[in-house]
Amino acid sequence: MLLMREEYTGGSLMRYLQTQRSIHLNEVSHDMALIREIREGLCSKVAAFDPNRIMVTASVCEKGDSKMRETLPRILRQAEGFGLRCDVLMGINCGMQLPHTEREIEKLGAELQSGFTAENAVDDTGHHRVFEDIFSPRQLLIDDVRNDAHRVFCLRQYPHPNARGKNRMLKVVNDFAMESILSGRWTHVPAHTLEIDDDSRFYDGLSTDVNGLKMLFGEMEKSAVSAIGARWRTVCYSEEDFDDGPVSGPDFTIPVDDSYKYLDTSQTEWMRFMPGGGTLGKTDILTACRWPIGHRYPASRSDDVQRTIYVAHSGEPWKIADYSFVLNESRNSDEQLLRWLRGTFGLRRIIGTQYFRPLFVRSSLPLSMEDVPERLYSLMSHACFTADSSLQNGRVDW
Repeated sequence: MLLMREEYTGGSLMRYLQTQRSIHLNEVSHDMALIREIREGLCSKVAAFDPNRIMVTASVCEKGDSKMRETLPRILRQAEGFGLRCDVLMGINCGMQLPHTEREIEKLGAELQSGFTAENAVDDTGHHRVFEDIFSPRQLLIDDVRNDAHRVFCLRQYPHPNARGKNRMLKVVNDFAMESILSGRWTHVPAHTLEIDDDSRFYDGLSTDVNGLKMLFGEMEKSAVSAIGARWRTVCYSEEDFDDGPVSGPDFTIPVDDSYKYLDTSQTEWMRFMPGGGTLGKTDILTACRWPIGHRYPASRSDDVQRTIYVAHSGEPWKIADYSFVLNESRNSDEQLLRWLRGTFGLRRIIGTQYFRPLFVRSSLPLSMEDVPERLYSLMSHACFTADSSLQNGRVDW
């Protein structure tokens, strides 16, 4: 039996969710019930959703510093370009450092605040709080905004091999947001949430100088949807050294493997999903959908596909953008492709093929996709086999 609305006080919802974590494993129908419960709990504690601010969530490691130092300031400037400010929850993986990104944020005049996870954040069970200092017992929570500045919360994850992975860090980021709302401290929460990666550059598909974030907001409003995914355009990134450190950016002169181009086409012509590095949606639904992904599947490699499935089965309208693009870095490597494919095949085995149906735009491959690149075809077969082997052996590295 789910919690009643009047029980949404203090940590009751978080404790209830933790109890539910070990029940009804891998049942999407039960996950959807929890998502509805989380949305009701969050909305009951929000005095008003703020339409003038965006919550931006990201998980970054040291290797992403040379990209994020350009990506995040760009997003903040694009938000300013149409009158919005951002509350950025940036998870910094496993004790790593982002010195260049933090320096660029300070140059913009944004409020910068650090938080630290406790040692138990390496555990895949429980909700993981953020503290004001690595040695402090004082929990860090988000307060209502006091001025018109951007705010960036750098959430530093406890360094431990078991804490590695984007999804584990995003679980901490999401718990931080939920705790702040449910505690009653954060009562005027941004109406929208933007999910980004260190390589997320929003544009119109032609010129990276265009305010792609404004376009994405415009498409979401015009289409009257609760969530929208930017169109995924794969490109290689190259790094250049400067006096103040390395900077990485898209390099359209480097050829991209045909396998990546094929997957780009798939996102709009075959199996559509909202990318983890380029999705905009209502804060309550994206926050609620993140909970079962992080707490049930902390090692997931396909959280973007899974989040799209949850949004689709919630009954909320969603779409892939028609004109707004986000760049996705290609490493032209088998390992990167295998990670994506293995995660999707593993998820399909766990939750069932039937839950993927809303993601397909047609029942058969379009003519433009019938010629599968030979390399990709081989990787798909290998990914399917390794995902099955991992699941059969009880491993979580699918």
